[in-house]
Amino acid sequence: MVNVFDGDTLLVESRGRQYKIRVLGINTPEVDGPYRKAEPFGKEASARTKELAMGKKITLEYGGQDKADKFGRLLAYVTLPDGQDLGRILISEGLAEAFHHAQYSRKRLYHDLEAKAKLSRLGMWKEKP
Repeated sequence: MVNVFDGDTLLVESRGRQYKIRVLGINTPEVDGPYRKAEPFGKEASARTKELAMGKKITLEYGGQDKADKFGRLLAYVTLPDGQDLGRILISEGLAEAFHHAQYSRKRLYHDLEAKAKLSRLGMWKEKP
């Protein structure tokens, strides 16, 4: 079972325990919160993640150099019930950017998808040069 905090952070329940998951390889714009201000397309990214993953059974896959981030969130790719990659969808729709600072197995793919979204001026890339 999945709950969504924002576009790239989920709460997953498995075997009676809850785990905070940071979707590996992507960064979505922020939504308004106690420690941050909302960024353009933050609400849209969060809504799309809710639409795709909330309340559904997902599969997690590790593929980075670290299993957790500095906040203790597990870093994992999220595969949706239909087999699609959540990060790939969000990047392709211009609702997330590929993470640039870490090593992860889908880095080249995610960067290629981001370049296509920028070229097509999708989502957050609509206004940016």
